[in-house]
Amino acid sequence: MFTNDKEQPTYLVVSILLIISVIFVTIGLIGFYYLKGNSLKQQTVSQQRRYVEKVAGGLEIYLVNAQQLANSVSSLVAPLQGNQQEVELLLDRMLKSAPQEIIYGIGVWFEPYQFSSTERYFGPYVHRGKEIDDPPVLTYEWTTPEYDFHQQSWYQVGKSGQGKVEFTEPYFDTDLVYMSASQAFYDEKGHQFMGVVTIDMVLPLIRDYILKANLNQVGTIYLTTRQGALFVHPHEKMLLEFARGRGKKLTSILDLTVADLNEFNLQNHLLRDSFDISEKVNYVGWTVHLVTEERLLFQEVNGLRGTIGSVIVTLWIGLAIILLVLSHLRKQSLQVKREKTRLEEELKIRQQAEAKLQEMNAELQAKESELKQFLEAMPVGVGVGMLDDQGQPYYYYMNRKGKDLLSSEALVQDSVQDSLPSIYQIYLAGTSQFYPAANIPILRALTGDSSHVDDMEIHRGDTVVPVEAWGSPIVNENRQVIYAITAFQEITERKRAEAERERFTKELFQLNQAYERFVPRELLSLLDKKSILDIQLGDQVEKEMTVLFSDIRSFTSFSERMTPQDIFDFMNNYLGQMVPIIFEHQGVVDKYIGDAIMAIFPTTADAAVQSAIAMLKALEKYNQLLRKTHLPPLKIGIGLNTGPVMLGTVGGRHRMEGTVIADAVNLAARVEELTKIYQTSLLITEHTYRKLSDPLQYHIRVIDVVKVKGKSQEVTVYEVYDADPPDQMIRKDVTRENLELGFVLYHSGKFADAQLFFEKVWVADEQDKVAQIYLNRCHDLLGMTMPLSVKILVVDDAPTNVKLLSYFLIDSQFEVLGAYDGASALSIAELQQPHLILLDVLMPGIDGFETCRKLKECPQTKDIPVIFLTSLTDGEDKIKGFEAGAVDYITKPFYQQEVLARIRVHLSNLYLRQRLVEKM
Repeated sequence: MFTNDKEQPTYLVVSILLIISVIFVTIGLIGFYYLKGNSLKQQTVSQQRRYVEKVAGGLEIYLVNAQQLANSVSSLVAPLQGNQQEVELLLDRMLKSAPQEIIYGIGVWFEPYQFSSTERYFGPYVHRGKEIDDPPVLTYEWTTPEYDFHQQSWYQVGKSGQGKVEFTEPYFDTDLVYMSASQAFYDEKGHQFMGVVTIDMVLPLIRDYILKANLNQVGTIYLTTRQGALFVHPHEKMLLEFARGRGKKLTSILDLTVADLNEFNLQNHLLRDSFDISEKVNYVGWTVHLVTEERLLFQEVNGLRGTIGSVIVTLWIGLAIILLVLSHLRKQSLQVKREKTRLEEELKIRQQAEAKLQEMNAELQAKESELKQFLEAMPVGVGVGMLDDQGQPYYYYMNRKGKDLLSSEALVQDSVQDSLPSIYQIYLAGTSQFYPAANIPILRALTGDSSHVDDMEIHRGDTVVPVEAWGSPIVNENRQVIYAITAFQEITERKRAEAERERFTKELFQLNQAYERFVPRELLSLLDKKSILDIQLGDQVEKEMTVLFSDIRSFTSFSERMTPQDIFDFMNNYLGQMVPIIFEHQGVVDKYIGDAIMAIFPTTADAAVQSAIAMLKALEKYNQLLRKTHLPPLKIGIGLNTGPVMLGTVGGRHRMEGTVIADAVNLAARVEELTKIYQTSLLITEHTYRKLSDPLQYHIRVIDVVKVKGKSQEVTVYEVYDADPPDQMIRKDVTRENLELGFVLYHSGKFADAQLFFEKVWVADEQDKVAQIYLNRCHDLLGMTMPLSVKILVVDDAPTNVKLLSYFLIDSQFEVLGAYDGASALSIAELQQPHLILLDVLMPGIDGFETCRKLKECPQTKDIPVIFLTSLTDGEDKIKGFEAGAVDYITKPFYQQEVLARIRVHLSNLYLRQRLVEKM
């Protein structure tokens, strides 16, 4: 059946009807699968999403405690301005009332001078003890100028939040995960920004919460931070072991990212073809992820798909078998017809190809004629080479210019591979040797290599013609070489010009080398100049650099015993020791000023510090040579400062020089002068200190906050003592902490406390000039501000309180006066003129506020400092006390040492003001 052309339509109709029937059945089954499968998928995804939203909502509950606590502290701390004890009590109470398993610590960080006019860095911080039953720990550890909490990211985040609670990224410390909530607080009117409250949270409950949520799920629930770090994951230990096994240094899971998790899953064949549902957690930007393998999530859908797929495959296999049978019968009837058609088409194609070949031959002959005319007109010699039947090269064509250069009218048609140099007298330039045949460009091109040479010479009797030649192969579609083309030209004039240029370049190089002794190459590089000839008057560039000043101590007296020639010889010898060290550390010597050196370091501050240390160590070796020649050893001082400088040229039309101009240069010179005062070898400014890559790699201690001569702003100066003798370096390391504590207390106005620390330094190292200077300053200040006998008036309606205060004040060498009401206090103050008054508020008759106002109205008592000592703790009462004229406000119960400390501060302030008035 179906074996002739008349039966062809029947075959097609039957095939089409069968295919259409199967297609309709397949479409119906697929449609049913998509409708039913999508419905099942949507139900499953909705269930998963609701669960993720529930988990995210549960996390937000943990954050509400920190947010509410931050709001409470922010609203209560502003009225406590100036009262350190009240702030500390507030933090203590709040931490005790906070959830122990979530809240770790609370801090209140005031803007400069917002807590009091004398406190720039004030930020008490209360945190949990090591054990659960330990009392809260109060610390001011981070309230130092070096830490400068006002510039920390968590402080700036809270400050920019405009009163809203802002959460930091989670971080790992010791063995727990923490997170901080920062909130700005303002004065009671809500206008003046006063500082930032921080709530530090421990987050182990969140890990337990996520792990518990994983127990009820087929997939995996994990948590990521706002910046994409892993936060909580049920396989945390396996993830950390996996990452460490691949060489990563980790402290916690927070050091891993989602990319690390994906790599872990890939290596362990986990969660392939997974489905990820995520939900953001309010306030902190965390993301809850629920990842499930699709084969597990959509098991019911996959089962339906497998059943329908099996039915569809069975249908199409049956259809294919039927169509194959029909096709086999049809092919037998069409085979003869196809063979006939093929033969007819081949004959037609052959006829067309012969006609095209004739046309191409005619075109080729025309092009070849045009090409020869073009090559003959070229101003350089051009030759074409080929390989004969034995694979030997020979010249096929040479234009007129090539024949003239080779001094030959005829071409050698025989094999010329070895004899070509001798036939055409081709020599290796500058020698009497024939040019190597294997290197001639035309012969190399016939082997498939492109080449270019300019070391060939053609000899014409006594005449030598230098030649430059090129060679390139021409290949067919099979990358086989069929031709090689060469081009060559005479280069006599070029060789002459190159020789002249080489001579000129050599002379210019020698000239530049001579000039570099006066204008360093580094200066040219910084000015973006290639040669000294390019420098013009006024060239300049601005760049941040570190400036070094070095000066020999007492050089005038040292040189008095020398002749002028001896001085110059000595200085050149000394500079020969120091200057190479500067160059080794990428420094540039700007100028020599007598016995002083000024250098700049355009790379890093570390290079300048390391250069200065190396100079001091080299000086110690140099001093050993001086001792052998019976000369006294040298001492030098070095000052460093980092900042923007202008590097350029100054002078006139006939004389100019390179120099560096900037405030940073002047400051470096002034700092070098300070080394004489503090008797140190190397001082750096805070600008250089901050630019060091790692200050801990050096031996550094803070020296002073000074106003350098000629400058209005204060500058912190540090000593780098890495070049000190080992025993002296050890002593400074041991005493560094006491020196820095004394430094902080001294610059906070606590001179008596500072003196104790400076005395410890001096006892440990009597040669420490810095400690001696500070001790002298403390002695002067304390002698100026403390009177020999200080009278303090205690006013309280409770005799017991007056007696209690009198006992410990008398023990502290104060003279005590007592009063039991406001009227008596006014009389005693006017008659006895006490140096300070401790005043209660709640008294019969005239209360403390009114008594203070009357004291301030009386000319005889208006300058006496008044400190309220009362049980009233309300913020409004404190404000009334300060408005009445008090200098301080202490609440009961009080600490004796706190009262004594505040009395001494206000007495010191009183007498400093009096001395200032006397000087005016």
